[in-house]
Amino acid sequence: MPASEAVRLGRKRALSPCPNPLFLHWLSELRDQAKERGMKTQHVYQKAINSLKKYPLPLRNGKEAKILQNFGDGICKVLDDRLQRHYKEHGADAPIHSLPGGKNLQGDGGKEKGWKKKREYVPQKRTGGYAVLLTLYRHCQIPGSKGFMLKMELQREAQPLCDKSFSAPDLGSKYTAWSSVSTLIQKDLLIKTHSPAR
Repeated sequence: MPASEAVRLGRKRALSPCPNPLFLHWLSELRDQAKERGMKTQHVYQKAINSLKKYPLPLRNGKEAKILQNFGDGICKVLDDRLQRHYKEHGADAPIHSLPGGKNLQGDGGKEKGWKKKREYVPQKRTGGYAVLLTLYRHCQIPGSKGFMLKMELQREAQPLCDKSFSAPDLGSKYTAWSSVSTLIQKDLLIKTHSPAR
């Protein structure tokens, strides 16, 4: 197998949900205020929020946000005014790509899914997922390791680390310890390639 095809094990670096949390926080506040007063500008702010969430780079000021869809002169000016106030309150070198005081960002009064801190998936000890990851990790530490394992070999070596069977489901269940592999793939903790599967 060429080196370029080697299976990568490990985690992908988690990307920050939004590189401009402070701007997002301010726009969410403005939208909520407009909503409370029954003003139609709430929809304008919501469109700007949606655009900002999709933008992957940090912005230095409101004027830079003008390149984004749904950001007119008005919104950009509001952001710049808030930014000036922020610098007055927190100092000229205050960070603007994180929230002051470790505030939790919940754009819709906590209802918005994208901003709740997702719990990282960690397989419980002695489960199928735990056994598979530990076995692959140990295998990759061996000098000259090929960087992958075939299903039968992986099941055989992972079995002693797991309380459930990798081949026979528990009584009254259709799942085996191997069923957890699909969760590991889904959570980007494992990559499955080739046929037969590696």
